[in-house]
Amino acid sequence: MRRTDAAWAAGLMDGEAAIMLHLQKPANQPGRRSTTAHVRVRVGMCDERTVRRLARMFGVGTIRVREASGKKQQKKDLYLWEVNGRKAQRILEITKPHFYTKAKLVKLALRFLRLPVWTAGGRRRMPTALQAKHLRFRKEFRALQIHKLARP
Repeated sequence: MRRTDAAWAAGLMDGEAAIMLHLQKPANQPGRRSTTAHVRVRVGMCDERTVRRLARMFGVGTIRVREASGKKQQKKDLYLWEVNGRKAQRILEITKPHFYTKAKLVKLALRFLRLPVWTAGGRRRMPTALQAKHLRFRKEFRALQIHKLARP
């Protein structure tokens, strides 16, 4: 990917993306014992071409359409591009040098992605120490999202 493309994508995501730690709880899933977590990057815009360009640039993710509801808040269709887990990690690593507003959030997401991956499929309980780390990261994510901290 060209550096200018990475910078364009980072600029777009800096303003339009949600970078979050998504927790998947075991409720209503027989046999699941542990909450699992993964990083999610989601960009939502009314301009379909821009969202599709972003998806093409990285070659990963899912695009969904949230149709206009006719209400004041959503008069147009909303196009959502979503990438999770290790695929999100690749995108954040490529674009990291170009973030400004969400720079701390990107760094936190990449730190979380360095944790060991829990591959027991939820059938075995996640070690308590790893669960505690997941919850600490979740609190840090929330604090950054609430305060919208910029690059120092």
